[in-house]
Amino acid sequence: MRKLLFLLTLCEIFEYSKADANDSSCHFPGSPKHGFLSGFAENFPNGSVAKFACSPGYDLLGPENLTCVSGKWDLGAPLCVRDVALGKPLKQTEPFGIDFKSELAVDGNDTTCTGAANHWSIDLLEYSTITILRLVFGSKVPANAVSIQIGEKTARSSEDPHMSMCSVIEREIQANEIYFVKCRSQPTFGSYIRVDVDPKHGFVPLCTVKAYASSGLSHEDACPQGNKDTIKDAFNGTCFEFHYIESVSISDARSICYNAGGYLIGGAYTDQRALDYLKWRGETIFLGSPFWLDLNLTEAAKLGNRTEASNDSSSGACYVLSSRSGFGRSECQSPNHVICAYNVVTCGRPHLPRAFHDWQVIGKLKTGRSLRNVGCSEGYYPEANEPPICEPSGEIRGNVECHKFKCGRQPSVKDAFSWAQSNSSVDYSCMRGKFVKGDSRVYCDEATSQWGVAPSCRTLIEVLNDWFNTVGDKAANGSHYVLERFQGISVISRIAILSAVAAVLALVILASLYRIWFSGKPKELRGALRLESRRDLIGIADSLSNCS
Repeated sequence: MRKLLFLLTLCEIFEYSKADANDSSCHFPGSPKHGFLSGFAENFPNGSVAKFACSPGYDLLGPENLTCVSGKWDLGAPLCVRDVALGKPLKQTEPFGIDFKSELAVDGNDTTCTGAANHWSIDLLEYSTITILRLVFGSKVPANAVSIQIGEKTARSSEDPHMSMCSVIEREIQANEIYFVKCRSQPTFGSYIRVDVDPKHGFVPLCTVKAYASSGLSHEDACPQGNKDTIKDAFNGTCFEFHYIESVSISDARSICYNAGGYLIGGAYTDQRALDYLKWRGETIFLGSPFWLDLNLTEAAKLGNRTEASNDSSSGACYVLSSRSGFGRSECQSPNHVICAYNVVTCGRPHLPRAFHDWQVIGKLKTGRSLRNVGCSEGYYPEANEPPICEPSGEIRGNVECHKFKCGRQPSVKDAFSWAQSNSSVDYSCMRGKFVKGDSRVYCDEATSQWGVAPSCRTLIEVLNDWFNTVGDKAANGSHYVLERFQGISVISRIAILSAVAAVLALVILASLYRIWFSGKPKELRGALRLESRRDLIGIADSLSNCS
């Protein structure tokens, strides 16, 4: 584990989370895509340990625990990655041309190894962004003897991949030890991996090769919850459900998929890479037995079948695919296996930035939904070119980060909520029953690194009291002017003016008392009396507070 932490630190795949130097507690350290943090209610006091975990279907790469030390985390957040090589087709070159136990290198078990060889090739079946490779050999290998390449298998020949060098392991490899390799150029995108040992060093067994990718989804994230008697898998932005128990006619197969919210696999999966994937999974799940393909004549012709048969029960023949016999026809009423396809339902858990405030309430991001109204901890503001959104393909587009204010933490206001609108301002809102006195938006003066004057939260009685005091002061200061103006007015006019002023004041007082009394009444009573919206009353109170 120490070697892993050292390597990952050198590779700079960690992002270190820091808190205010003046505070011994730490902010939220951030969580990786498909990862989460548990065990804390609100904050992270000095000395606390934060524990990370990954959603099902992903491996934790990096430290599981972080410790808050004097306001900063001792390590950076880990990654949650998917092993895209697990169980995939693997070929190897052995001394006598025998492919002996090659599948043991991709079974996820470090204690099982292939036969001795010097070349291994893994077909990932889908394009992936490779982050890290994890290797375990069964015997010692000299330094600079092992090379890894990643690339693309061409359509011209399955044995002629276009590859680019990922890395050469420059150190001596010990038997049964774990080695992590990061490609020299990042990101490394491909669908094919080659591991070679220099032939002059002979043949060695390979126990494990894991290809960790940051792209793609586990079936737990991609697929809807449903039938337990099926096997689910995610491939190239689609969820597949393999019905391995039942074999039915094609019409029943369509009904099974449709009733579950999906569709029977067909024309959308007739490209070579999708067929390779379906045949590979069909071999492991259906043991070579055929499964239905819902195709029309044009789609069938693309696969090389130019007969007049179509997937119509009236024609008597429909299309099937088998890992052993390939593409073919079957009687439409014959029993064959079923594979249903579904659109991706979630993109999994999104990456959450350090100093993120509402991290506890964020779960998996559903397709079409976005992460908006991001709240950062005090002293931080959110910044995003575009809010993270879950695409139909299952990928999350966009990103958001929390950055420190130049003025530091925003002013604390009793009984108020605050949220940052930009890198230079904070908005305040009072708790229910109280009103903002002053400007609700406070700006950061970057020239002086000082915040402006913060508002306060006052009750309605306090707002009215301030208003009446202000009115009284103004009346006292202007009484001489008022008396002079009144000297030229008749007694009757004076009485009328004073009566009007008194009436206005009485209405304001009655409205305020009415609101205070009415706020405690049941909802049914409020609806029956058809009270005007709360916003109108709040507007009156805010206007009064601004007058003071």
